[in-house]
This record gives sequence, structure tokens and C-alpha cells, in this order.
Amino acid sequence: MNPFLRSVSFPLLLISPLTAYAEGVGDDFPSAEHPTREAPPGEWSSANHVATCVSDPKHYEEFVDHGPILRWPCDLVDGTLTFDVKPEGSQRLVITCNGDGHILRITLRDDDKSQTIGWVGTSSKENKGDKLMKKPLPNTTELNGQWVSVKLVMTGGQGALSSGPMPSS
Repeated sequence: MNPFLRSVSFPLLLISPLTAYAEGVGDDFPSAEHPTREAPPGEWSSANHVATCVSDPKHYEEFVDHGPILRWPCDLVDGTLTFDVKPEGSQRLVITCNGDGHILRITLRDDDKSQTIGWVGTSSKENKGDKLMKKPLPNTTELNGQWVSVKLVMTGGQGALSSGPMPSS
């Protein structure tokens, strides 16, 4: 799940329970440590089943223009990935599924350049990918302080991506 800033702000990013049913990966952030979660870079904390991190300009530069990252290495061929996210004061929120390079990237920005890009049959190391959404995505300013649910369903090499306001509990 990655990056890009023209100038660095101090975005705060909150992510709540992640589930990738195909591999049985689940993470409801019971603590700062989890056997399947990697968190380079960033000083992540966990409380009330929510992971939180504030971007650090020094880390951003040190990690080649990447802000705080949460990563769950697993194979997702056929399955469902669901998570909730809440951008607060964020310039960028980037969600990436990787294989040999990027396969799918959702980039929400604080300007009008939010986009979803996919790479079919070739690695992101070889081309820039194709824009997948014709409808404009919201920007981080529009979503500021709001929980958004995201769901990616993969079946037979095809994916369906949906998102919306997080359901009330």
C-alpha cells in the first residue's frame, strides 16, 4: 500500500480493520505490532483498533518520496480486501497493490489529480499504467475527517473496486 508530494505537510492518516479474506490476513490493530504487518517508514501507533501516523518530512525524503506506509505481504489472486480509512490534513493518501511492481494504485490528493491506475500484463517498472476511473475521485480535502470504506473484490483476474461512507455501527 505508497507516495508523492510537491511539498511536505504533516498529514495524519488513520486506518481501521484490514481484511484480505483470500489469505486469511486480518488486522484490526489490536496493538502496534502484528505478525503480518510491516510499517516502514513512519512512527505508527495503535489504539481502539485504529492505526495512526503523522508524516515526517525527514522520513519522506529519506524514503525516496514515500510517507508513512502500512504493508501486509500476501498473495491476493481471488479474494476480497476491505478496509476503512480516514484522511486528516493529508496531502496524499495512496493505496497500492503490488506484484512485480505496482498492479493497482489509488491516489487521493489534495488537488484535482486524484486517480486510480492499473497495470495489466506489464510491470509499473515498464510503463505508466492506465487510468481506470472515468468518474473523478474525491480529493483528501473533501474526505478530511470522514471514514471511508474501501472494498476490492478479485475474481478470475478481474477486479471490482468500490468505496463509500463507512456504515454507522
